[in-house]
Amino acid sequence: SVAAETTFNVQSSFSGSSQVSVAAQTTFNAATTVSGSSAVSVNAGAPTTFNGAAAFQGTSTVTLGADTTFNAAASFTENTQVSVAAATTFNADASFAGSSQVSVAAATTFNAAASFTGSSAVSVAAVTVFNAAVTVGTAQFTVTSVMTFATTLTMS
Repeated sequence: SVAAETTFNVQSSFSGSSQVSVAAQTTFNAATTVSGSSAVSVNAGAPTTFNGAAAFQGTSTVTLGADTTFNAAASFTENTQVSVAAATTFNADASFAGSSQVSVAAATTFNAAASFTGSSAVSVAAVTVFNAAVTVGTAQFTVTSVMTFATTLTMS
């Protein structure tokens, strides 16, 4: 549990059935890997920034309950479950693959390429803006809010 402002300047890995609760401002300045059946919760009032590549794998569960910024590539694969409950910004490539489940319930902005492939399921219930190319493979989208595409949308 992260209860005070915390900065990770070296690579961090959470595996197995790790439980990570972020309750204060947290910054990851190097690569971060979350795997296995780990659960990562970013609680309200705990803005979180990833300045290194972030990889979420396995059956990990990620809940973003405070403003979250990804400044390096973010990947969500296998059976990852992602819940966006606070403003989230992707400033680098984001990829969702495998059978990942993505729920967007707060304003989300993609400022770099985004790809949704495999059998990913994406639920969009809040304003979502794509400012760079978007690729949608066989992913399933359920949209109940505004989605804005500023450039190329490729569906296959």
